[in-house]
Amino acid sequence: LTDLLFDAARLNLIEHYEQQLHFFESTVYGSEWEWAPFTVLLASVLNGLGEGANAFFYHFSYWGHVASMLIFVNLLIHTKQFHEMTALPNVFFGSLDYPHSIPPLADLEDESAWEEGRIGVSKLEHLTWKQGLDLFSCTECGRCHDVCPTFVTDKPLTLKRFNQSLLKHLRNEESTLFRTGSTAEDKTLVGEIIRPETLWACTTCRACEEVCPVSIEHVPRILGLRQNQTMMEEAYPPEMASTFKGLERNFNPWGIGFDQRADWAEGLNIPLMADTKSETEGQPPEIDVLMWVGCAGSFDSRNQKIARATATLYQKAGVKFAILGSEEKCTGDLARRSGNEMLFQMLAGENVETLNNYKIKKIVTACPHCLNSIKNEYPQLGGEYEVFHHSQFIAKLVDEGRLPVSSNLKDTITYHDPCYLGRYNKEYEAPRNLLKHAAGEPMREMKRHGSESFCCGAGGARMWMEETIGSRINENRTEEAIQTGASTVATGCPFCMTMISDGIAAKGKTESMQAKDVAELVLEAVEAV
Repeated sequence: LTDLLFDAARLNLIEHYEQQLHFFESTVYGSEWEWAPFTVLLASVLNGLGEGANAFFYHFSYWGHVASMLIFVNLLIHTKQFHEMTALPNVFFGSLDYPHSIPPLADLEDESAWEEGRIGVSKLEHLTWKQGLDLFSCTECGRCHDVCPTFVTDKPLTLKRFNQSLLKHLRNEESTLFRTGSTAEDKTLVGEIIRPETLWACTTCRACEEVCPVSIEHVPRILGLRQNQTMMEEAYPPEMASTFKGLERNFNPWGIGFDQRADWAEGLNIPLMADTKSETEGQPPEIDVLMWVGCAGSFDSRNQKIARATATLYQKAGVKFAILGSEEKCTGDLARRSGNEMLFQMLAGENVETLNNYKIKKIVTACPHCLNSIKNEYPQLGGEYEVFHHSQFIAKLVDEGRLPVSSNLKDTITYHDPCYLGRYNKEYEAPRNLLKHAAGEPMREMKRHGSESFCCGAGGARMWMEETIGSRINENRTEEAIQTGASTVATGCPFCMTMISDGIAAKGKTESMQAKDVAELVLEAVEAV
């Protein structure tokens, strides 16, 4: 209203009282009055009041407009519409490369951090400034609801309400927090603000972050809360106790003897790094790449078949590779995702020491979770390596002509994108290109695929937790695969393989559908040449 009044008074002062005020006029578009009909109408009403009245309205409406905006901005800060001001800077300060800025390693030797409860996040003051900005920036649009595997399957986690709960607490505490740097109330975020079952439902799939219009980073905040619960409170799902014990004693979540880690390779004549190093008398090993097998490939019977298929492909292509055998330990991914930072740093540190002792430069793995940890998190511990997913490496071998592939597989294939390969590491095409080479007919995509793929339910250490609330995430995903009419669900992740296979069995489709790794399908196509 003040803007309209200002323009009307300005028109009269220019046109009728010949005052030298600025206005827009163009030879192409004409005068601004020609496309401001309401201004012209109001100006005709004000014109009869005289020059003095129009001059008054001109100055009054100008300063009235400025004052109104200042009042509006100050009131806006205290309303839910504050996101109109914070959304743009939140997008600007969002992470650019890896999905999240890697947080500094927690200093677990700092006694004061333990005494003051500063391991992980338990109070508002433990959030980073960006995480606080995230809370203010939520538009409450609900897009995260539509894609969240936990919300879709009736779990208690909804990211919008998660944000709202934290923001409400922040609003109640903001004056004290901004004045003193700490909250007045001795409330813990988990238990009093966020329910534990809500916190532990997350699969860390990042679907919510992919669709968020204002670049809110939910996962780091959730992992920070889990870290405090696990490290400070020892409050984690009870089934994780045996998983942690297995990692601590035998360096794998099943607790199987670490000396059995290379048993899957029996009969394949795959060299161990220890043997390779002894042959070269301590010099850098003469290998092209280290094959990082991972815990699933080493100990799980189904995924051992995938490890054997992958190794066979490398041998057929003439790749010089080796494995660590019993020297390989879990990368620590599930420890970090479940909040056990101490266990992660122990496992990762020992792996980095082993890899650096062997002067390893290039690593290939069939597990996206191993890929993510070694590629993106190990550099913090001094581990700088070139890391590939096995689909990327095999695709390179095919492109170089080292693996002749025939397109005569009888399987009708649909592909499930692993979250930690796709949304975390932006690899969607290599597996699909391999399947196009191998398949006899075009691949049948699921409705949710690529960056919009639906999680299998195993990420965020959920692989080792019971799913007792709502329907099962893997069955929801399997149902979508069944709707494509494909006979084979291809994937490139051992966790996804387990979850999809279980989903097929739960749906009673074992006679008409199977789950296979990309490497297994490529090997079939190579052997059919």
